[in-house]
Amino acid sequence: MKRLLALLLLTLAGCASTTLVDRAPPAARQQERPLKPSSDVIWQDGHWAWDADAELWYWVSGTWASEQPGKIWIPGYWDPVETDGGRKWQWVEARWEDTAE
Repeated sequence: MKRLLALLLLTLAGCASTTLVDRAPPAARQQERPLKPSSDVIWQDGHWAWDADAELWYWVSGTWASEQPGKIWIPGYWDPVETDGGRKWQWVEARWEDTAE
């Protein structure tokens, strides 16, 4: 059963698509934060996103988000990747991670 589960997970991982962009994202924008709505929120910075159909960058504004107890916010970022076709950029998703105890 464990072997079947491992095979299924490997198959699903292989199906995931990663978008590689051949242009570096623009420099991050300085965004004015709106008034903090409550004490239990954190600011999540805005970032550039890629529109593959229009072949252009667009800005996703930052936002306040509810804190998650026992977790820390790791912002997403564009990671440069060397390929046979030269340098490209791939998005690494933002995520909540458990804090070290």
